[in-house]
Amino acid sequence: MIAGRPTSFACCIHHLKVKFYRVFNSIYAKSKGANSESELVIVEQLKSYCLPFLLYGMEAVSLTDSNAHALDSCINRAMYRIFGVGDHENVKQISHAFGLFSIKRINRKEKTEISRSVMASNLLLFLMSVSF
Repeated sequence: MIAGRPTSFACCIHHLKVKFYRVFNSIYAKSKGANSESELVIVEQLKSYCLPFLLYGMEAVSLTDSNAHALDSCINRAMYRIFGVGDHENVKQISHAFGLFSIKRINRKEKTEISRSVMASNLLLFLMSVSF
């Protein structure tokens, strides 16, 4: 976090992007060097190993549109590289086919799941306190 105006903080995502690209480049280089792994395997490794670096701590902060766009571009660039397509619309279609949605959508889904979990545990605690 970076101190901004006296009443707000900005979120620095540079270190997230650096870690994402470091892991992705390592996976991609090893996969292409082996010539045995398909694009499908590389995308699954991207989702399993690289995506968590972009999503780390996102539930705790409000993501700005510019930060979400910057993180989305990391995924898009990786997909460009894996599939060798140059059109943004094609990358978007491929990403959706593999379940790689926008960072904003993923962030919203995670926050919703956390809220549901907290509400369920609060309800359980309430029911336990009423029954005793």
